[in-house]
Amino acid sequence: MAAGNIIGRKDEEEHLLWRLSHDEGQFIAVYGRRGTGKTFFVEELLGERIDLTVTGIPGGSRKDELHNFSRELSARSGQKFPFTRSWMDAFRQLRSFIETRKEQESIIVFLDELQWMDTPKSRFLTMLGHFWNSYGNWVRNFRLIIASSDPGWMIRKVFGDPGELYGRIVCRLWLRPFTLREAEKFLLMRGFRMDRSETLLAHMVTGGVPYFLTMLDPKESLAENTERLFFSPDAPLCAECESVLSSLSAVSEGSPGRRILELLAQNDRGLRIEEITKALKPEPEDIIQDALQGLEESGLTRVYGSFRKRKHGAVHCLSDSSLLFCLRFVRGCAGTPPRSRSDAGERRTWMNAAFANSCLRHMNEIREAAGISRILVSICVWQPEGRPVLVFDRGDRAVSICEIEYSESPLSAAECLPHLQRLMEQFRAETRTKKALKPVMIAPYGIDGITDGWEVQCVTLDDLFREVSLY
Repeated sequence: MAAGNIIGRKDEEEHLLWRLSHDEGQFIAVYGRRGTGKTFFVEELLGERIDLTVTGIPGGSRKDELHNFSRELSARSGQKFPFTRSWMDAFRQLRSFIETRKEQESIIVFLDELQWMDTPKSRFLTMLGHFWNSYGNWVRNFRLIIASSDPGWMIRKVFGDPGELYGRIVCRLWLRPFTLREAEKFLLMRGFRMDRSETLLAHMVTGGVPYFLTMLDPKESLAENTERLFFSPDAPLCAECESVLSSLSAVSEGSPGRRILELLAQNDRGLRIEEITKALKPEPEDIIQDALQGLEESGLTRVYGSFRKRKHGAVHCLSDSSLLFCLRFVRGCAGTPPRSRSDAGERRTWMNAAFANSCLRHMNEIREAAGISRILVSICVWQPEGRPVLVFDRGDRAVSICEIEYSESPLSAAECLPHLQRLMEQFRAETRTKKALKPVMIAPYGIDGITDGWEVQCVTLDDLFREVSLY
């Protein structure tokens, strides 16, 4: 079975269907931040094959979650399951439900937004693990699918559980925001007729989050959409970004994680641990380390090594461009009229930062365009003059140094090439590397007037839309 309305997710779809075909119990996890289409993916792919869906109630009490569980069981089975006071009893009810369907080819139970069911002192995860180990795992045609919009919670509480759930998940599917190519297909399916420069801008303001993209109206221009979604009195996408943050345990209001996130939104080059520690004093370093790990696990940040300083020189960068747009540009332009916003220097600053963010999310596309997709590389970030430069430390004794420059027209070779030459010289002087240096310019429309005498590779906007074999 395949679902024609699913954009991208090909590998995830194939893996899920392969797991479901096994003649033994299967425990499957689907996770990703709010709005990435986890519920749609599961329901669109499996449809009526799902025997039971229970969705956690945001902020619900243990009583709320248990009543909801029994209520859904009763509705799907036609039986009357009484409300229970414990998850042990609730999973006994689930066992009774499964027993009535043991003759089916498969029994699929989908527990969505699992993190909300795990209320304080409920012992939900303990009882879930006990249910699976004592019963579910031994029912050959039983498939249990769990989903969460809090990746950090899933990684720490489920995958990292040293007890009942340890090693029980046989399939982990992390649904991330769309790539540029996937966003292009999605917008086309929804009736948009954008060129790739407009698609890039739409991707940068929405972060490629499918739900955010659905809020764009094809009858409006991109500027009109942006005004309505981010700068109107109700500003639905700003509100949704705040909802995303509220749904993630790593960035609860006032937490070190939230403070770090807001700090990173104001720093294009990313920050090292010592810079973050200094900014958050007197917060203890172990608390900051834990917060940084939580941000990375939640998919909000990425960590890159520095050349020759893989660990101690690690650079933390914000990876979500929709949050970058809200936390930086929207806040920076609050109260200004549309014309002022379009001409503001802050807009240019954001465009440069957001384009660099997009490039860092399309590493495989860049590597393929640069001709190094089959070469083993270590990905680093170099920070000359307080800006990020992407570095591929290659296994063939060469280093590709990638300058990232947003522009709305081709760059001038007369200005660009001497700049790249100085960049190579500075890198050589700072790192003292003996490896060959290969300049790469990543710019939407390449370099105008470049000649054969310069060995510089250009990665353009069309390259970022490539379909690559691995992502």
